[in-house]
Amino acid sequence: MPLIHLATFIQNIVITSLIEFVDKEEKEAQKRFVTLANDYIKSNVPIEKVKFNTFLNPEKKELKFNALYYYSPSEITLLNYITGSSVSYFSNSIFKANTLFEMADESLYKNYVRKKITILDTDARGYKPNKIGHYLIHLQKQTGAVNLEWSSREQLFNLL
Repeated sequence: MPLIHLATFIQNIVITSLIEFVDKEEKEAQKRFVTLANDYIKSNVPIEKVKFNTFLNPEKKELKFNALYYYSPSEITLLNYITGSSVSYFSNSIFKANTLFEMADESLYKNYVRKKITILDTDARGYKPNKIGHYLIHLQKQTGAVNLEWSSREQLFNLL
């Protein structure tokens, strides 16, 4: 009988670990900023040059970016949005961008990537430059990404 309890316990741990726990405030912060950034980009670039919430390699469906901007068919700019309702969530968003950019550098598409840009939600509650600045510096050093603050968003089109 103890063996069956142990098996059930392990099964429940595995199932629980597969569930993504994100609180309501964080989901709302992410949705708000993704909508804001996407709408801003849509209103300023030709729609045929940009794809939102899409995979770098549509066949593999592994590396999903907030946006891909096609400078030409063989030159792509990767865009990731960084936001968070707390410093912890904001930091995790930086870590995710870092990982995606690093993996893109190791993918079959690495020669097509022209630039990597993160757009930082400077209005987010988790945006605390004194607490997350070293993570942003690491992101730039490791991936060559340009970190663009939302408050300076008009500079985006010079970067694309």
